[in-house]
Amino acid sequence: MKENQVTKNANLIRTDFSDENIWKEVLKTITTPSKDYGFVSYVTPINDIENQFKTPEHLIANLPKDYKFSFLILFDSLTVIHKDNILLCVDLSDKQHKSFRVKPCDLWMIENNLSVANMDFEEFSTSLDSNQIFDGFKQ
Repeated sequence: MKENQVTKNANLIRTDFSDENIWKEVLKTITTPSKDYGFVSYVTPINDIENQFKTPEHLIANLPKDYKFSFLILFDSLTVIHKDNILLCVDLSDKQHKSFRVKPCDLWMIENNLSVANMDFEEFSTSLDSNQIFDGFKQ
């Protein structure tokens, strides 16, 4: 990622370029209003081949100094091969950079709440399934 790439919204960085159709489908899903609430994810897709095969650690190290979000979202190789095209959410608020996965249709819950600091990363981490995937809040 180019260090001078500051965006208005949280970044969704593409690191796997093996399937253009899945990339387009994920983008369509995250920008389609949710069925229950009508919310969408506000992200800036970073579709730069320079990021191919980059690790979260490398991308974090090269974030612009004025990147204002406490998280990063990655479209990586697991996104492409997983049946639900799960995205990787990475916590930037501490040095451990904890992460979990989220289905594209549920990304809005993560993005909307983290972007305005309504919730923190840890609150989502307590609602993960056994595979470390956030699948919404269970009642």
